[in-house]
Amino acid sequence: MSLWTLSQLVEATGCVSEPYVRYPQLLDTLLGFLRTEQRGTIRSQTLRLLGLLGALDPYRHKMNTGQVDSATASAAGVTCVPLVDITPSFHRFLKGLGGLLV
Repeated sequence: MSLWTLSQLVEATGCVSEPYVRYPQLLDTLLGFLRTEQRGTIRSQTLRLLGLLGALDPYRHKMNTGQVDSATASAAGVTCVPLVDITPSFHRFLKGLGGLLV
């Protein structure tokens, strides 16, 4: 149910990629669902959500998850600007989903 709800919110608000930035573990969680989940409905909802969230810059994702030091990226002249800012209420909703997605 939480996958469907998050999909509906992303679709309605057009908030793409930003959930990955605010919740770096989200991509790994969704990919984990694809690896381990046997039920077709969960797998299809996960794929739908991944499609709605769209592509993610791998380097930016590594910066968000701490695999690349942001100070090193700054020294190299790499800057990341959020494409979309989400409302505080949507942010609170996503924060509440964090425990449901695990």
